[in-house]
Amino acid sequence: MSLIAEGNSVRKMINGLLFNHPICVCSALPMGLRLKFLNQAISFDVILGAHNISDNSEPTRQRSTTSKYVVHPDWNSTSLTNDLALIELETPITLNDFVSVVSLAVGNNSFADSEGKYSNTVCKSIKINQFEFIGTACGWGKTTDSQVGTTDVLRYETSIILSNDDCKNVDSNYDEEIKNTHLCLAGDGIKSICKGDSGGPLVADNVQVGITSFSYRSCEAGKPSVFTRVTEFTQWIQENSDVIFA
Repeated sequence: MSLIAEGNSVRKMINGLLFNHPICVCSALPMGLRLKFLNQAISFDVILGAHNISDNSEPTRQRSTTSKYVVHPDWNSTSLTNDLALIELETPITLNDFVSVVSLAVGNNSFADSEGKYSNTVCKSIKINQFEFIGTACGWGKTTDSQVGTTDVLRYETSIILSNDDCKNVDSNYDEEIKNTHLCLAGDGIKSICKGDSGGPLVADNVQVGITSFSYRSCEAGKPSVFTRVTEFTQWIQENSDVIFA
């Protein structure tokens, strides 16, 4: 799902996921930028069922415009913690083979393999099927550091979900960044999530376990990608998706 945010002549694409029609979940980062830089109400052109985001003629697409959203009250743009927001669609969406809802992860499952099983070795040299928890992230973000703008066609990355301690051990830069509300997907030594992927889903075992938040510096460094851990925010999501849009 893609969200085109508009306000004060500013357009920005945000990724998201429909989890409980008509509620979508996405990253707080673009919303936080709106609060900082825009002085007027923002609207979202929500596009569902898209594959090539530049092809407006795709027959699978559905659109919904809305200005109803809420950002997590403890969102911190410095530490990138509590990085999530909810958006309510104002026009009906038809669920079909191209547009469907996803279940959110609940409970205490870390969705990560045992600490120490993953070493500081690029994933391409590891048999990925040796690991229990494999996650897939997707988005229309950049694929190289030099790329201008986002990518037209939806892309995805499948890799190993790391324990937070293993994630920190990959690079010292992660040591202070990774909190218990985060979740990491191993890089493959070549690529990772990049600018423009924020808000997209991390899915494992057919449930959404993470929301794309940030990665380390270069898109091409192949370092772990960091996500908001959905299970840490289940109560907040449920409370707000039920009452704030009444």
